[in-house]
Amino acid sequence: MPSTVDYPVPEELDDPRFRRLFDYWLSKHRDGLLPGRAEIDPLEFPELLGNINLIDVVRENGIMRFLYRVWGTAVTNLYGRDHTDKFADEIALPTKSDEIQRVLKESAGSGRPHFWQIPLPTENHDFKSNRRLLLPLASDGVNVDKFIALILGDARR
Repeated sequence: MPSTVDYPVPEELDDPRFRRLFDYWLSKHRDGLLPGRAEIDPLEFPELLGNINLIDVVRENGIMRFLYRVWGTAVTNLYGRDHTDKFADEIALPTKSDEIQRVLKESAGSGRPHFWQIPLPTENHDFKSNRRLLLPLASDGVNVDKFIALILGDARR
């Protein structure tokens, strides 16, 4: 598994909240292994909770799907709906579904974080796009079984 410590942090991670969660996640690594969900304590970053999604990696019959176990309240405000307990392939717009599935599968397979900025797929008069930091978690330190994601809206100016 590639080292996550040398992950090239994009310039777009300029919001200190991204750095806060990324550094927290890095601090939970032990002996080069990914942290598991048990090592992540949301009470250690309460200011971020509304912007957090927790995603389960569900593997069945050789198929990988991604279930939004937690969909933060600020993310609900950004998208206009709560997608808790829904699969990514059920809620993604057809034009974005393949890209989202590819990103999630690549990160699950590599154990590496992913960052991207995308236009909002819904009409929102306050925000034009959002930036997401996806951080893999692995109960056994190697096989990704969850993600923690931080989603921030980029305000219209």
